Amino acid sequence: MRKSGHVVRELESLTITKLHPHPTPIGPDCLKPMGSAPIMPPKFDPGAPENASLINLFTSLGLAQNSATELVRQPKSGAALKSLIDEYHLDGKTRDEKQAAALVKLSTARTKLGGRQKGYIVEKIGKGDLRTPDQVAGKMVSG
Repeated sequence: MRKSGHVVRELESLTITKLHPHPTPIGPDCLKPMGSAPIMPPKFDPGAPENASLINLFTSLGLAQNSATELVRQPKSGAALKSLIDEYHLDGKTRDEKQAAALVKLSTARTKLGGRQKGYIVEKIGKGDLRTPDQVAGKMVSG
């Protein structure tokens, strides 16, 4: 027993020098984060000019306000839809909410579609042949 107590005291007196700029005794304090509070991402502001313009663009396409705001809140998804709108000149063309959701599905799909294939699907959505995200997903799988 005496030996184990000696080992514990010896371990407590060890210091960490490589992981912490100032040597600290091993103990519960060594696991606390160094420096200030954790870095938080900037708070999303839908009223900021760059966000408001995208939200307006997406709602003019036919998305509900909440859906448009959520898309802008997710930078990759928002950028993907903006890119699709720009590439196929969809701004100023209003669709119903399901068709707009179908365009979102197409823009955020992980499937590698060529420009012609994507253009074909955009055209089918515009004509009303494809009206829902599920139909778009099926078309992307079937080609």
